Amino acid sequence: MFTVLKGVFTNGIHCGIKKKKRDLSFIYIPNVYATAGVFTKNKMVAASVVHTKKCIKSNNLKAVIINSGNANAATGRQGELDVKETSMLAADYLGVNRSEIGVASTGIIGKTLNMGALRLGLDNLLSIFKEKPDVLNPDKKLNDDILDSIRNGKSTADAILTTDLVEKTTTRTVMIGKKSITVTGMTKGSGMIAPNMATTLLFLVTDAKIPKNILQLYLNKAINRSFNMLSVDTDTSTNDMGLLFSTGEHKIDNESKEARTLFQELLTDVCIDLAKKIAMDG
Repeated sequence: MFTVLKGVFTNGIHCGIKKKKRDLSFIYIPNVYATAGVFTKNKMVAASVVHTKKCIKSNNLKAVIINSGNANAATGRQGELDVKETSMLAADYLGVNRSEIGVASTGIIGKTLNMGALRLGLDNLLSIFKEKPDVLNPDKKLNDDILDSIRNGKSTADAILTTDLVEKTTTRTVMIGKKSITVTGMTKGSGMIAPNMATTLLFLVTDAKIPKNILQLYLNKAINRSFNMLSVDTDTSTNDMGLLFSTGEHKIDNESKEARTLFQELLTDVCIDLAKKIAMDG
């Protein structure tokens, strides 16, 4: 999953939004090259969707904060304020602009977030980046505890789940030109599943260097051939979101028809596999 790629930091913990299970996580790519996103087409959308959709339109996201157990949807002005505070706190810990922080939520609708728990959780997850910025240095030798707290994809895959029975992750690699290109991803969803993203959260990362506008086209096509063909109970949600990050590590020929075809097939294959895992869990 994400930790197979350089420069991707992630972890998930239990902060108290849920009674017991992990419920708060982050994905952080400080040197992100480009980001793309797809969102619910429901007329009623959660504050997290409004915020992240606006941010990704004019910026590349460097991080996304994800909570499960509470969708923060149908929560009015308070829900908007809670998303704003979440992004502001994360931006301060990571030393980036608030507009570079996405927010994603999933869970119960119509109930305000436990911001006390979320604040403590963010401090637990992200304070290390402010207190020990050298952890981002790829040449820095880290002890196992620190490494586990910033490069733990399994915990993140678990923390985004709600009624899901299992974690859903996929990693695929192909040769494009002379470069080995990887797409890795994780998703959640098992109920309220219908076309147009369903009640899913989807997070994908690739090491291919692809400009933002082209990355968006790739994502749109992959989603149309996977998640937008998925239905379990015909219910569409308020919080659906799919984000694709490019680390920019490996340059490919974006003008080459062969390269474009190979990358589109790779991304679509990953999305189809993840969508099938939702269907099997639904």
